[in-house]
Amino acid sequence: MSERLVSCDWLKSQIEGGRQPHDLVILDVSWSSTKDCHSEYTREHIPGSVYFNVFDLAIHTDLHPRNIPTLDVFQKAARDAGINNMSHVVIYSNSDFCSFFISGRVWWTFKIWGHPKVSILNGGLQKWKSLGYPTTADTTDVQVGNFEAKWTPSLYRTFDEFNEALSGQKIQVCDSRGTEKYAEHGHIPGAHNIPLSSLMDEDSKEMKSVEEVKKLFAGAGVDLTQPIVTHCNSGMSSCSLAFAALLCGNSDVAVFHGGFTEWNIKASDRIDKSS
Repeated sequence: MSERLVSCDWLKSQIEGGRQPHDLVILDVSWSSTKDCHSEYTREHIPGSVYFNVFDLAIHTDLHPRNIPTLDVFQKAARDAGINNMSHVVIYSNSDFCSFFISGRVWWTFKIWGHPKVSILNGGLQKWKSLGYPTTADTTDVQVGNFEAKWTPSLYRTFDEFNEALSGQKIQVCDSRGTEKYAEHGHIPGAHNIPLSSLMDEDSKEMKSVEEVKKLFAGAGVDLTQPIVTHCNSGMSSCSLAFAALLCGNSDVAVFHGGFTEWNIKASDRIDKSS
C-alpha cells in the first residue's frame, strides 16, 4: 500500500496500537442524496472516526452542483474535526464503487486546500465490516486542531484552464462517467472513457491493483507518462480517477471541476456524439 491508499489491516493495527488521537484522524465522509448518512454514522462507524460532510460546507450552483467549500469554511470544519497541519487524515465512506465515489472527492478537497498527508481506506466501511473488524456507536472526543488551509491548485482546473490546455493538445482527457453516459449523452472531444466502476474489484471490495489499473489506462489509449485531466459530470468520480492515475505514478494529474455539466453549458456546440 502507498501512503495515499491504506488497507483495513493497516488501519486496524494503528487503532489498536494507540496512535489516536495524537497524529491519526479518521473521517467517515459518507454522503448520499437519498439517505441520511449521519444517522447511519451515529449507529455504526469505525472506532475513533469523526463524521465529516464536505457537501454541507459548500454553496452549490448550476455550473458546480457539487461545489467546493471556501477556504475559511473548510479550514474551520477541518479544525473542528480535530485535524492539525501534520495530522495523517484517513478517509473512508460507506458509498458506491467500493467507497471511492465519495472518498475520492473528499481526498481531492483536502489536497486542493493544502493538506499534506491524506489517505483513502481501500474498500471503506464495507471492506472493514467484511473482515469482521469492530464498529461502534460511541461518540468520538475531538480536540480542535490547528490546520491552516491554503489554496493548492495543482489538482484543480477551471473551465478556462481546461479549455486552453485541450485546445493546445497539451493534456489527455479521461472521462470517468459510465460508458452509457459517455456514448449516449456525448463527451468532450478526444476524451478517453475509463468508468470509475472499471477500477473496482467487486469480489475483494477494493480498488484493483496498480498493475491492473495501469492496464485499464493503457487499454483506453492513455499514456501515464503524459499530463492527464479527469472529469465526470460535476467533480465526483473524476477525483478517484485522478487518485488512481497518481497511484500509477503519474505526477501531472488534475480534475476539471465543472466537468461535463459546465462543458455542456459553455461549449454545447463542442460535444462529440460518436461512441
